[in-house]
Amino acid sequence: MKYFIFILSVLTLLASCEEDDICLDGKTPQLYLKFQNQTPASEGRMDSLIVYRKEANGNFEMILAKAQLNAIDSAKVSLRIDEVNQTELILTTRRNEPALYDTLRINYDRNVVYGSKACGYKVNYIQTEYNITQQFFVDKEELDTNITNEEAPHLLLYY
Repeated sequence: MKYFIFILSVLTLLASCEEDDICLDGKTPQLYLKFQNQTPASEGRMDSLIVYRKEANGNFEMILAKAQLNAIDSAKVSLRIDEVNQTELILTTRRNEPALYDTLRINYDRNVVYGSKACGYKVNYIQTEYNITQQFFVDKEELDTNITNEEAPHLLLYY
């Protein structure tokens, strides 16, 4: 009898779940940065990355600190989701003496999309413009001006 009640309750629970009770497609996509060395590999590699994001109060908050034995070739960074249409990032590495840092400004239009009951709303960033100071990173290549998924790189930075 106990097993019958248990099986009946499990079947009732499974039957009551709807298709949109589980979020499968979605969170707000992150900016996918790809890094490439312009000099021969023996002359230098990027083994660390520190990213600060300017918040609504004007202060910079560290949002990513990444260190590896091998060279770092990419990073995903969250952009601001509030009403401001610009995110300002400071990118630096720990190997540079004196410390070199670059300021990356991303201007965009926000497109708020309703996913489902389980996922809620997400923000897509469209018509993005990337501006970067060139101290450590010497050049950039814009690969995608719409940040709607984070599977392919959006910006390639050369160092």
